[in-house]
Amino acid sequence: MQSDNLSTIYTIIYNEQDGKARIDSFLAQKISELSRTKIQKLIESGALRVNDKVVKEFNIKLCEGDALNLEIPQKQNFVLSPHREINFEIIFEDDELMVINKPAGLTVHPGAGNHSDTLVNALIGSHQGQLSTVGGPQRPGIVHRLDKDTSGLMVIAKNDEAHYILSSMLAERSIKRTYLVLVYGMLNPSFGTIKTQYGRSKRDPKKMCVMRAGGRTAITHYKTLEIFADGALSLVECSLETGRTHQIRVHMDHAGHPIIGDQTYGKGKNFNLNNLSIEQITLVKKFGRQALHAYKLAFSHPKTGEEMTFTCEPSADMDLLLKGLL
Repeated sequence: MQSDNLSTIYTIIYNEQDGKARIDSFLAQKISELSRTKIQKLIESGALRVNDKVVKEFNIKLCEGDALNLEIPQKQNFVLSPHREINFEIIFEDDELMVINKPAGLTVHPGAGNHSDTLVNALIGSHQGQLSTVGGPQRPGIVHRLDKDTSGLMVIAKNDEAHYILSSMLAERSIKRTYLVLVYGMLNPSFGTIKTQYGRSKRDPKKMCVMRAGGRTAITHYKTLEIFADGALSLVECSLETGRTHQIRVHMDHAGHPIIGDQTYGKGKNFNLNNLSIEQITLVKKFGRQALHAYKLAFSHPKTGEEMTFTCEPSADMDLLLKGLL
């Protein structure tokens, strides 16, 4: 690999449920790291291919299943190096894919300021040459992401064919992703669906937000599993119908019940913890990340079609927090 000739390739499968937005707006919603202006410049430069044909116009009509590849050439001062000391649990593995349990605190792929201590570095340390190339040299095998401080299940593609099929299933919402989340307060009703318009915050471009109009549709189904201290805290199961950036974190905050430990959403809000013991309050206030864990993943195997379901228990820090509330 030439360190001065790397590029990142974003691959997105169009789904008619995504609507009929201009192609630059569509890509800006799907690729949260890039501004619409940056995407426009990339398209004008010939960086976008739709079904392997270069497209330089913004108003083309997309059809169900169209594959969009946006390539971002990058001059880097580093070589993506293997890291064999980062541990992650492999739940399942065959020739097509892996299902792994990502630990909290681990960034998925290299970015500004972190070129070596990521899940990708760990993957190439253990599986170099055995990962898909669809996502480009900086994201081998990466079909979907979890936030740095979210723990839990991810599927990793080991070849390009499996990657394309898994990406298509993700776009068609046939990969089922279910999370456990500990929130302040008690949701009313105790189960239901949160459906909003969703997009990047104009006040803070690093944050996402619920929008009155425009943006993309975001849908989260939730169910309260357990209530602690007469409603001071709740353990909630959230299932994604759409997979927007920070979706569960924003939707819980929008519902008035932000996630414990979330330093971005809900920070600074006060909640009644009087029914908790001093030791329990200390546990809650010192929990250093969002209490969010991807605990179930279900999909059809990309080669055999077999229905597969995987689960994993919350990581040690979240498990300690939950047990401390009993």
